[in-house]
Amino acid sequence: MGALFESLRGSISSHIDQAKVYYKLKRNKSKFLHAPPQATTTTPHDRRVRALSAELWGSELAPPAVEGDADAAEAADERDAEEGYIGGNLHVSVRLPVVSEVLGDYWRKNGRVLSGVSLERGLALVGPEEGRMAEAKWKRQLEVETQTQGRRHDLAKEVCAMLIDAVRGLGP
Repeated sequence: MGALFESLRGSISSHIDQAKVYYKLKRNKSKFLHAPPQATTTTPHDRRVRALSAELWGSELAPPAVEGDADAAEAADERDAEEGYIGGNLHVSVRLPVVSEVLGDYWRKNGRVLSGVSLERGLALVGPEEGRMAEAKWKRQLEVETQTQGRRHDLAKEVCAMLIDAVRGLGP
């Protein structure tokens, strides 16, 4: 593993250490060994990672997706969960929709600088009281921002209407 990490060190962020690389590799192997590819939801990135996994682990990969295998894939993912993950079947996006949406955007934009923890696992580690407080605060902020954007939109419509009237007033 040390030689692999040394060869990758130049192309990854400096805060990513050997343990994180090993953990990510272990998760990718587990994912592609136990979870069959979902033909309808795979992205080009997923297909590329799966192709690389096939080169590394070959015939050990799971067979193609069969209808109804989602539960088995989910169970395999839970078996490989890290210590400290207290999620189980938590649906945090339902319990904390605003927090999930805001953090989901952040995770997508800043994925390389994060610790490698998935959004669901990170949210599952948030305590219920902290989660409720953040949800309430962000919900209020979202409402205020929505109202502000609505006012800006109304002002922009008024400005456009005044410009149209001014252009019409110039006449032919």
